[in-house]
Amino acid sequence: MTSIEKKAETLLEDYDLLGGKTDLKELCRKLNLEVHAHPFEGCEGVLLVTSNEQKILINSSKAPTRNRYTIAHEIGHYSMHVPLDGNRIFNCSKDQVGSDRQISEKEEHEANRFASALLMPKQIFVRNKHFLSPSWDSLNQLANAHEVSLIAAATRYIDLTSESMWLIVVSSGKIKRFVKPSFVESNPTVGQLFSSKKITDWIEISADHIFYDNKWTRNKTVFISSIGENDYGENLVLVWDKKHSLMSLGSEYDNSDFDSDEYYEKSTRGNRKWSDD
Repeated sequence: MTSIEKKAETLLEDYDLLGGKTDLKELCRKLNLEVHAHPFEGCEGVLLVTSNEQKILINSSKAPTRNRYTIAHEIGHYSMHVPLDGNRIFNCSKDQVGSDRQISEKEEHEANRFASALLMPKQIFVRNKHFLSPSWDSLNQLANAHEVSLIAAATRYIDLTSESMWLIVVSSGKIKRFVKPSFVESNPTVGQLFSSKKITDWIEISADHIFYDNKWTRNKTVFISSIGENDYGENLVLVWDKKHSLMSLGSEYDNSDFDSDEYYEKSTRGNRKWSDD
């Protein structure tokens, strides 16, 4: 368990709130944090801490699941980044409050990690029977149980699973970003053309449609399942290396001439598109 995971879980334990869906309203009350909604533009949430007040402001135009994540994100800032008897203001944009967490700012990254752990504590999340069954139906049930968005539940699943899996987000027909477990080395190729269609069952495709063509992926296959394009124009895709074939070079290659620079090279081609053909 990471230090951030431990901080979030300890906070819930200290206030006897560890179990089931996290009661953010009660947690904020015990932390003396007021929560107010405003019709922000270009802002997802604000944490305001001064000698006179402690407030979290959320965007009133957002969905309840999104606001729960934003509140948890701001609690993360409050717990980790506000000095004792100190003043801080955090003005967090949509891109900074993101469950997939591919952002550069250290404090925002940490607040997102904290939010996921606070809303979906590891010991509660993995205890759910649906955790053992990787599918969009299972992830929807996990999302509903913890009252979080589907992408937040999928990201948390990827964080905690022992399976070789990736979550990739496809936007405008291209891979936009991805989430992977820490033990997985292969990276999906951002910018690669990819389908936005819905795939309800797991289907097997060439790994080269998702990963840079190198000795780790050449002639290998993976399984994919996706939700199809949502209201935001994004398609969430689960990629599952069921056979763990990407975890080794395979017997068809001589490991002695493996070029590590080739493996880690960033692909700039992005000109192939997976289709039904």
